[in-house]
Amino acid sequence: MQRVYLGVQPHASSRLLHGLALLEQELEYAGYRSERTDLAWSLETYRERPEVKIYIGNREDCTFLRTLEEREVLIYHSGTPGKEGFYLASLPGNLIVVSGAGDTGALYGAQELARLIRKAGRIPELIAWGETPEFMLRGPVLGLQKTTVEPPRRTYEYPITPDRFPWFYDKPMWLEYLDMLCAQRSNVVYIWTGHPFASLVKLREYPEALEVTEEQYRQNVETFRWLASEADKRGIWVVLNFYNIHIPLPFAEKHGLELHQPKPMPITADYTRKSIAEFVRSFPNVGIMLCLGEALHGSLYGAEWFTETIIAGVKEGLADLNVKEYPPIILRAHAVKAEPIIEKALPLYPILYTEAKYNGESLTTWTPRGGWVKTHNNLSTGSRRTACTFIRCSIGIGRTAQTRLSRASSRRTATGSGMPPGRATPGIRTAIRRPNAITGRRSWPNGLVRARRERPCSRRMKRSANALRGSCGGSALRKATARRCRSA
Repeated sequence: MQRVYLGVQPHASSRLLHGLALLEQELEYAGYRSERTDLAWSLETYRERPEVKIYIGNREDCTFLRTLEEREVLIYHSGTPGKEGFYLASLPGNLIVVSGAGDTGALYGAQELARLIRKAGRIPELIAWGETPEFMLRGPVLGLQKTTVEPPRRTYEYPITPDRFPWFYDKPMWLEYLDMLCAQRSNVVYIWTGHPFASLVKLREYPEALEVTEEQYRQNVETFRWLASEADKRGIWVVLNFYNIHIPLPFAEKHGLELHQPKPMPITADYTRKSIAEFVRSFPNVGIMLCLGEALHGSLYGAEWFTETIIAGVKEGLADLNVKEYPPIILRAHAVKAEPIIEKALPLYPILYTEAKYNGESLTTWTPRGGWVKTHNNLSTGSRRTACTFIRCSIGIGRTAQTRLSRASSRRTATGSGMPPGRATPGIRTAIRRPNAITGRRSWPNGLVRARRERPCSRRMKRSANALRGSCGGSALRKATARRCRSA
């Protein structure tokens, strides 16, 4: 059995160690005996052992990789890896290096080398290539929501409990799901809810705001911290989305307030700011994404609420953590004009992302123009712009009888259609499964799995489906189109 020595840079992060574990697993399956070594990795000593050696490192802070670059032993023939990119190279002395741009890039490089070993059944003899992601944010949305309202609670309002969301506490399921996202090189997962803080934090000033039992609260905190840690190990950023202004039911009942508030009040602002600060202290690795529309009159109070409550709460929580860099805050540009809000917020908080929502409510073409282009361009000058194709089943079924619009809009979103090169940062590649408009089957969007039809449709059937578009809803259109396909 051939021996392979594995090395990783000193003080390796959990992402580097996870990549190393993936390599060890594939080497074992391929019949190699891998051994981690404390060999002094330097230009002068790494050749002392004649066996195959694999070294994983983050080129931004790894002395060994920097030395190999400076002495031109390691040359990036396809270009230096960009953010979250990697480069694999066979070097003299039976050495293969995995050079990553950041810890996530090194993880992806180890993952790719493991894939090549699995595919060939052996270690590649000669390798010199790399990749860099084009999307800054890549990942799906998961809803901590249900399909029915629970009176007296209102839309989106669901305390996080095992009886409502048993899957949230299923750790083996989460590990399988996170491994799948990591294999796809997704780097974010959005958890969508109405007002999560009443299930995840306790406030000394507002004990009545807690919506779950003490046991459920402890279970929620433990589960969420575990999830954030396991996701971070795989290079995945957990982001929690919430709506404004929503308040928990027991808090609303005690203070005589409506659950959904259209404008800020001193008590709701104080409660929300303190909830966000405590959340940031408790879960520093979890991101925040918010919607200022729908309940809140965002056009009137959005900037005030965002700057004086949301950002103030985040900064208050970060101050207690003594962090060097601010994490991004994502603002949804939905049901609110985001430009004036971002303009007022940027002097207070430097790293802001904005997100565009595309679904059957707003997307009718894959060539944005007019006001949409202006909005994208304006927001791209200050914030880092992302784009989300959201619940594309409403596009594929409600707008046309085919998936062409959905696919084309995804490609245009990915390449930043209508936005000047270098300014926009498009990038939420959703992994939400959408029904095929012809058969009702589900298929992964955007190249994950090619959408399929049971049988091809003629132009006549497509024209018939389009003729039905204005006279029936999405469900009726899907059924009518399916009947035509079966009878053809």
